[in-house]
Amino acid sequence: MENRKLDLLPVKYFHIVFTLPEEINAIALSNQNEVYKILFKAASETLAELAGDRKYLGTQIGVTALLHTWGQNLMFHPHIHCIVPAGGLSLDGLKWINSKKKFFIPVRVMSRKFRGKFLAYLQQSYY
Repeated sequence: MENRKLDLLPVKYFHIVFTLPEEINAIALSNQNEVYKILFKAASETLAELAGDRKYLGTQIGVTALLHTWGQNLMFHPHIHCIVPAGGLSLDGLKWINSKKKFFIPVRVMSRKFRGKFLAYLQQSYY
């Protein structure tokens, strides 16, 4: 843990969770490899695209993501925990831009973007 602390930037961080609805659990359980790949891809692209949009932050970001497949009640519940710095490098890579808000990107915006990406990738994988 001490070694990981050395990797941290001297900025605030956001904890963002991307989860799948219960209705997809059967598909996820029987196709774990594919669904987890899609989950990571949709989550990372959602964060990168929205952070890159000047409307929100206009930066290049990094993220640490961790897959959890079970909830606290020990029921199958695939989701990804993401730790995201409260800012990023400017799009030209020359300066750091801090997030000015108490949240990274509006939750509804992230949710809609993620949902669309996840469902599109899931549909592509079965055709």
